[in-house]
Amino acid sequence: MRVLVDGVVGRTVLLFGAGSDPGVDVTWGRGVTLAVDDGEGEEVEATAGVGVVGVSVSGLRALAFAGRRPEVVDRVVLVRTPIPEDDGLGFAAITAKTLLLYGRADARHAVWWQKRLPAARLEVNPDGHDDLLVGMWHRVLSHVAPRCKRPA
Repeated sequence: MRVLVDGVVGRTVLLFGAGSDPGVDVTWGRGVTLAVDDGEGEEVEATAGVGVVGVSVSGLRALAFAGRRPEVVDRVVLVRTPIPEDDGLGFAAITAKTLLLYGRADARHAVWWQKRLPAARLEVNPDGHDDLLVGMWHRVLSHVAPRCKRPA
């Protein structure tokens, strides 16, 4: 993991599937630490208060991380994550509050995940397409970093 933004509010957001901050001003305003998965396999040191975001097929790596670290990951967002080829991966063990963000064209995938993740809430964006993460970054952070705001 590579840290992009050092936060000031004690909340960490791990982003899988994007190499840069999808909304610099929004991230700064929340005051969170933002780290991206750089493929190195190193995990960010965190003892609590971690939100995980997975985009497209990287959503599977995000869920794997949440499954390995349930003691620190309390919230997850999947953005347009497709149905995996192997559905016996134990996703029902993910108990973190999960937000599923999909475009209307991906509804089949969204419903599949909603049935398998016990604490999942689905939101469908009718205009959702490849840059759904950028357009919905404010919503993503409101889920994974609730009540976080940079002090004045």
